Amino acid sequence: MFLFHLLSSVKFYSKQSCNAFFFSSADEIMHQDIIPLYAADIHDQLKKQFAYLSGGRGEDGCPVITFPDYPAFSEIPEKEFQNVLTYLTSIPK
Repeated sequence: MFLFHLLSSVKFYSKQSCNAFFFSSADEIMHQDIIPLYAADIHDQLKKQFAYLSGGRGEDGCPVITFPDYPAFSEIPEKEFQNVLTYLTSIPK
């Protein structure tokens, strides 16, 4: 349930770029500034593999992010989730 709620609040926009994502709530839409991240900066977060690039691309050329079954998903801090998604969506084609 947590995963559904969290993912339903994330909207990915790919018309301009693959790395812009927005978090929205019922009352407001907040644009998250994209800060460059390097794998070395978030190595421990990436090592958990709660999300990863499987190598596929959508029709628009943006990467497909895979969310495997991860028992402790509800315990992932929001900032960690944002860091991993920001990093995964910033990897060039």
